[in-house]
Formats: sequence, C-alpha cells, structure tokens
Amino acid sequence: MPLTRCRYCEHDNPADAKFCSACGGALTLPPHLVSCPRCGTVNPVTATVCCWCSGQLSARRSLPRGRSRAIVGAAVLAAVSVLGYYAYRQRSFADAPQPPAASSDSSGRGAPAAPGFL
Repeated sequence: MPLTRCRYCEHDNPADAKFCSACGGALTLPPHLVSCPRCGTVNPVTATVCCWCSGQLSARRSLPRGRSRAIVGAAVLAAVSVLGYYAYRQRSFADAPQPPAASSDSSGRGAPAAPGFL
C-alpha cells in the first residue's frame, strides 16, 4: 500500500489521507513537489528517482506552464518598457532646442560690473 510521508514530522500516512495522523499537518504538496509512491518521501517534481529509496518516480514532469509563461511575459514586458523609455529619452534630448552659444567680446572680458556691486 503506498504511503505519504508527512513533510513536517516524517510520519507515514495512508496515500488517501489529507492530514497527518501524528501531527495534523496538511499532506497536500505544492506543485513543485511530488511524493514517492514507494516510500512516501517528498521529491522535486523534476526528479526521476526518489532521493530516499531510489525508487522509480513516474515519468519526468515539469512545473506548471502557466506560471512559467507569466514570468516570461512579465520579463518581456519589462524589457520593452525599459527600451521604450530609453528611446523616448534619446529622442526628447535630440529634439530639444539648443541654448544659444555665448558671444565673446573682442577684448575677452565680460560686461562691467553694475555700480555698487562691490
């Protein structure tokens, strides 16, 4: 009879149990973990053999595709946003009017100071 090992207290429970009979912990696993059908040890979902008993796990699985698609979509959106902002900044600086160049006196000196300045 296959068992499910509790990830909190390591107690072996029947495979159809929802809660551990020793500690009361939930026996449902997150999507990235799977229970070994031979010994009940929790393994990564991508593993092909159990890390405890070396028993064969069912065919290799991968993480749910919905989560990975959302992550890729968010990364692409962030990259497009950054590139768009960079292009906007480059274009706005190119279109900005340039300040007039300072004219120089023939003597090389600026205007005299206003009376009472010093």
